[in-house]
Amino acid sequence: MNRKPMLSPSPPLSGLNGSRPRWYRARQLVVKAFGGGQEPIPIIRYVYYAFVFSIPFEAVDASFLSMGRGQFTIAKMLGYLFIVGTLLQPRICYNFPPKAFWGFASYLYVYMILGLLQDPVFTGAILSRLFMLVQMLVLFWLSYNMMRHEQVSRGTLWMLATSCILLALFQVAGTTSSLVGHGRISASGVNPNTFSSVLSLGLLSLIGLTYGQGKTSLRFRLLTWGGLGLLGFIIVLTGSRGAIIALMTGFLAFLLKAKEIRHWLQTHVRGSRWKISLIIAVGLLFLIGFSYFYEPARARWEKTINEGSMAGRERIWPAAWSMFLDKPLTGWGPVNHWYELGSRLGLRVRDPHSLYLSMLTETGLLGALPFFAGLWLCWCAAWKGRGGSQGVLPIAILLALLVINVKGTWFNQKLFWIGLAYAAASGSSVSPFPRLQKVVRVPRRIRGGRATGR
Repeated sequence: MNRKPMLSPSPPLSGLNGSRPRWYRARQLVVKAFGGGQEPIPIIRYVYYAFVFSIPFEAVDASFLSMGRGQFTIAKMLGYLFIVGTLLQPRICYNFPPKAFWGFASYLYVYMILGLLQDPVFTGAILSRLFMLVQMLVLFWLSYNMMRHEQVSRGTLWMLATSCILLALFQVAGTTSSLVGHGRISASGVNPNTFSSVLSLGLLSLIGLTYGQGKTSLRFRLLTWGGLGLLGFIIVLTGSRGAIIALMTGFLAFLLKAKEIRHWLQTHVRGSRWKISLIIAVGLLFLIGFSYFYEPARARWEKTINEGSMAGRERIWPAAWSMFLDKPLTGWGPVNHWYELGSRLGLRVRDPHSLYLSMLTETGLLGALPFFAGLWLCWCAAWKGRGGSQGVLPIAILLALLVINVKGTWFNQKLFWIGLAYAAASGSSVSPFPRLQKVVRVPRRIRGGRATGR
């Protein structure tokens, strides 16, 4: 009888002292680096944190934080470094994008098609804006896959809140503070509306992280209150009405009552809802009271309420809406819609000062509907994830972003796309939160903690 040849034994995976051999450890490092791990490796996380931390300073023309406004800033350098770092873990960082991604990508496709039909004189501006939009869409994709991990999402929000507090401290110290007209304070001459909107996102992040996601020490909460007061103080000094409205809208999200998390809140975070309600009440009183006693802010509010003045938007928006009604399907085309709006207002060029009107006048319903569908999918994901580890903070940030873009166009703002990615990721977190685990009924005879055998 012919016997089968014996297979040679595989090499042992442990040495004499029980440790793994070097070749095996090296193999495990390579596998983990290129997608074998469950979370982004530390080097990718830290570069991403540094990138988010630098974003609030990007528009500030400070020599120690940028190399010239509109040129190669620290945020851009860290952003490119982050993209290079994601190649170490392509399976995690370049995982399948969310559904909202395809809505935004469809808008980009319509933008390219309509861009080909425009006057050749606009080609340079169209290509420049196209390159920017592609970068932002890639940032949305990468940020989504990063913030699906709870550790990364929390770290990202902490970096944003800390950066905003540091920038506010620079404002108080006079390092970056500047007067931009009518008593409004900004940072190095940057648009005060954009500046205050960024700080409002940092303020919402600070509230949600401190009171919405677990217990914190008294000392830490006192420091948080100091940071909240500082951010609110600077926001009012900017005289921005839209940022305050966006902040108040974000506050309302913390009052949502989700049936799925009621039992978890009562068990683990007892009294947190009352604390958040108290913070919101105090915050609203502070914003309203300080805005009333600060003359430049009060003058702007009174002008809006009594005269309907919105810094020229009362003329821009009707003209932009009229443009949409003239060409509702395809719009006026990329870049060309700015010049058309300017001609209707007696100017050379004019921005619609609203993301939604900008979409409708630029690409019409053909491009606006897919983009709005992407926003809706981000909202659905945030609503779905309200019972997860992030709570209602993604809803608060998304609501604030939607309100901010009523009076501004944040296509080119990195925080806009990161905020959308955070909302989309909250509905598909990698690590599920215990509050969503299935409840198991316990028999009466063992509810006391011990079984009673019969």
